[in-house]
Amino acid sequence: MKKFYLILLLCFSLTSYSQEYGSNFPKAIVESVTINNTITYTFTSNYLIDEYKAPMLEKRFLSRYSELLGISIIYNTQIVSFKILSTNSELFLEKFITHFKYNGYEIN
Repeated sequence: MKKFYLILLLCFSLTSYSQEYGSNFPKAIVESVTINNTITYTFTSNYLIDEYKAPMLEKRFLSRYSELLGISIIYNTQIVSFKILSTNSELFLEKFITHFKYNGYEIN
């Protein structure tokens, strides 16, 4: 019976932790520019991206997300800018900004 209570406690603890993780992350302030059927979103990273990591992150994101038409990470200003097709662009934006430790976004 003790094992059952231990397993039950462990399950509730994991659920509680997963709900709390990221809940204190801020919202991203995002700027968007629409040209024809593409949108370029720009925001500031919520964590430090070192000079040597910026090109690696760009390549990783391009290989991971087929939706990306292009991406630029400027390490000295921490500005992230990416271009995608306008179809379902806000769904992708929501998914993409979570990599930069944001909880939602606001478009300016």
